[in-house]
Amino acid sequence: MDERQTQIRQGAGLEESRINTEFLDFLNKWSSPVLIVIGLIGLGWFGLNYLERSKQSRMNNAFAAYEAAVSGGTPSPASLRNIAGEYSGVGSVGELALLRTVDIYLRAAISGVEPGAEVDPSTGLAANETDRLDADRTQSYLSQARDLSRQVVQAVEQEDGRRLLLVQALMRLGAAEEGLGQIEQAKASYTRAGEVARSAGFPELGTVADRMVSTADRAAAGVSLPSRAVLVDLPGEQFADPSGDLPMNIDDIMSLPAFQNLMQDAEAGQPSSEDPSAEPAPTGDTPGSAPATDPAPAADPAP
Repeated sequence: MDERQTQIRQGAGLEESRINTEFLDFLNKWSSPVLIVIGLIGLGWFGLNYLERSKQSRMNNAFAAYEAAVSGGTPSPASLRNIAGEYSGVGSVGELALLRTVDIYLRAAISGVEPGAEVDPSTGLAANETDRLDADRTQSYLSQARDLSRQVVQAVEQEDGRRLLLVQALMRLGAAEEGLGQIEQAKASYTRAGEVARSAGFPELGTVADRMVSTADRAAAGVSLPSRAVLVDLPGEQFADPSGDLPMNIDDIMSLPAFQNLMQDAEAGQPSSEDPSAEPAPTGDTPGSAPATDPAPAADPAP
């Protein structure tokens, strides 16, 4: 019995020794690759976290820059376009900056005032004459608004998650085209905006787009002005020439025969023949025309 137990213990020791040797051989063979894989997994996890934090930080910086640009009243179009270029592809900051720039250009074209210029509140015009837009500068702003709107349309039209941005860009594109006189293109942009709005679940915006289509039709038809014959004369229009054309400046008025006759009568001290209310000058044949004098005293009667 004792001999058997000794043999068992000796066999167990040999078996344990064999197992330990195999485990050591396994570690020697696979420890390095396993450690490398574990290290790569940890490095990848760290890298993904770093990229995610960097992406979130860049997005925060982009929105902060956009909010800083638009929070001070009328932002600078140049600063907005710089933000759009710097943060292109970061959320929708680039597209929002471009749409805000389009709004500034459209507002300038409608008001006729340079963006950011001081406006006289009593007239609504630019306080400085140089800040008033002429026809060429107005067309330039409308063209830029059209091109930027198209840029936003191309950037978002393939993404279902940004359908509302697409509707906004199409509406602005139609407004710019309408201002440039491109009525058919404007109607097409408004129509597409309505279709996208309804498919995205914004029927109210679709109704607005439909209304803009009808407005573009009325603008294309033009406005008929009343004829001169149906207009009531305003004060001062009695000096119009017989052809019916109204004078446009003071030189035209002064050259009219009726005005020259009026001036000649005024210089001569006579009432104008154009004024029917003037009373004729008194003559000697009318009663009371002789100068009023005191009568001579009567002679005393003879005693």
